[in-house]
Amino acid sequence: LDCAPEFHLLGVPYGGEERISRALIEARFVAERIRDLLDEEYPVADGEGLRPCRAEDIVVLMRSPGPRLRHYVRAFAEQGIRCSVQENENFFATMEVAVVFAFLQILDNPRQDVPLISVLRSPVFGFSPDRLALIRGNHPKGNFYDALVACADEDCVQFLSQLAQLRTRAKDMSVHRLLWHLYNTFNILGVFGAMANGEERRENLIALYEHAKSFETAGYKGLFSFVSHLRFLLENGDQSIGGAGGAASGVQIMSIHKSKGLEFPIIILADLNKAFNQMDLQTPVLVHPKLGLGPTYIDLQRHIRYPTIARDAIEARMSREMRAEEMRVLYVGMTRAKEKLIMVASMQSAAKKLADLTAVSSLPVPAETVNGAKSMAEWILLPLLQRREALELRSVANTDEGIYALTEDTTWRVAFHDGMNFARVRSYDVSDERGVAPKSELTFDRAALDYVYPHSTACLTPTKLTATQLKGRQKDEEIAEDTPRPYYRCSFEPPLFLAGEVPLTADQRGTATHLVMQYLPMDGSVSETIVQLVARRLLTEEQARSVDQRSIERFLASPLAGELRAAKSVEREYRFSLLVDAKDYYDGVAPDDQVLLQGVVDLFAETDDGIIVVDFKTDYVTDENIREKVEYYRPQVEIYSNALEQILEKRVRRRVLYFLRTGQEIDV
Repeated sequence: LDCAPEFHLLGVPYGGEERISRALIEARFVAERIRDLLDEEYPVADGEGLRPCRAEDIVVLMRSPGPRLRHYVRAFAEQGIRCSVQENENFFATMEVAVVFAFLQILDNPRQDVPLISVLRSPVFGFSPDRLALIRGNHPKGNFYDALVACADEDCVQFLSQLAQLRTRAKDMSVHRLLWHLYNTFNILGVFGAMANGEERRENLIALYEHAKSFETAGYKGLFSFVSHLRFLLENGDQSIGGAGGAASGVQIMSIHKSKGLEFPIIILADLNKAFNQMDLQTPVLVHPKLGLGPTYIDLQRHIRYPTIARDAIEARMSREMRAEEMRVLYVGMTRAKEKLIMVASMQSAAKKLADLTAVSSLPVPAETVNGAKSMAEWILLPLLQRREALELRSVANTDEGIYALTEDTTWRVAFHDGMNFARVRSYDVSDERGVAPKSELTFDRAALDYVYPHSTACLTPTKLTATQLKGRQKDEEIAEDTPRPYYRCSFEPPLFLAGEVPLTADQRGTATHLVMQYLPMDGSVSETIVQLVARRLLTEEQARSVDQRSIERFLASPLAGELRAAKSVEREYRFSLLVDAKDYYDGVAPDDQVLLQGVVDLFAETDDGIIVVDFKTDYVTDENIREKVEYYRPQVEIYSNALEQILEKRVRRRVLYFLRTGQEIDV
């Protein structure tokens, strides 16, 4: 995170002198933090420069803001902060969208009573209820369109004339152009824009127009198709096309879901200690789209019930999927801020919970610990407690001693607050001098923007180098990552090639061949070695069949194998780690900089007059590309040789690339 992140934890006791909602305590803290940002004129980017932040730059995000909105509105009013709430209103239920949707329906088919009456009754045409009743009374039979045709009054004739012209145009006009033609002909944007919340209504109408344009861009055509598409969205409750986002006044409060795809200068991510909703796992029968049904077994004789194996499996899968979705939501919330991210959580018995979290926190956090978290706040605290900035939280938990992980340069602000300090109402005096004080001129150090760090090369130089990076094997990468790791749950699903779905790749066949070469005695039988490896479950049947036994037998009959048999000792899959000069591998580094070099040597043999290094390759080579392959792998073999000379303090007298598929041995 590069947006000056903050994390504030409010300790809220059980009960107390004032029985007050935890949400209200948190809301009052958020309101006070917003007031501080506004008073200190926190700078935010605006075009090419910076300006003091305004209330409209601040957005409060919550997982489910609905039950807590009244607390935030109350807390903001106490501080004199304007706020706007994006209510979860049905896009199609708004008057302007409903009227235009009804208009499109009667352009497609005017013999629909409900859409026709909706359009006539709308502010666009202004037919009163009494007028509509009079038209129907004069022609009680048939649908309302027949009654309208039977009426000879000027208003009905004019409406029918306009409707006929529009239906004629709709035959050869794209839907989005037809919509804009409706807006212009009847001044629909002006009519609804003059009403309360007019800017939002205009934005909703424009959003409908943009959706029509996107609908046709996707390849769909025709008014009937678009009306059917909107009806489908309406019936399924899909609100993905709507919303006025730019008409908000003051601090905005919205759900994290609504913020997806948007960015704001300052984000306050609140209510992070809200427990994950697991109500879906409490039903008597669980249903999963792939695993099927997971019922609870009821023993009628003993009058007990208990979960079946199927239910346990489905509950574990659904719980894992639920947490994955919660993690995606948290990611969305934490990545909406452009300038500043402030995270707020309130916690009862904070000292005990922090002590429990500190005991299992680490970097990286073990998978089983992540799975056991009960809220987003715990996910954030588990790695955060490893940072030096979290010393205050560790002090609250009486675990301030310990080893802190090395982290990136981004500095967090982490603080613990007594929640009862925000329990009592504090009013904000609008005549306070803070509200009328002249704004100070913001000054910036321009020279700091032009500063160039003199050791930038060192920042880009890795501290670890593997032979794989210099054209080696996958084993080199494995040894480079050979560090203590947290436990992860194993996947018991068989590999795809075991299920018969796809054949082994070239890399998988090469890995199997190298495994045989690792355990093959220099005077042994290839077939017997493979059988033993399969019996020990080091090789699968599929991998065993992929091994080219004739190429290995050809190697055993080669002069190189004879030379290895005569050696004093032979080492295979030899792993090494060695500090080397960084200047040998990277340009522009300091003379005394070093990197950790790691790798795995296929085979080396010690003889009386030196060491023989052998690297086996399963590549397909020809006379035309053999030299290219040799040059490709030369850096790796040289690294192996230099490392062995330093470790064993013996001279490497021969370096060999042996291509198993062709039986060629090349000295490099």
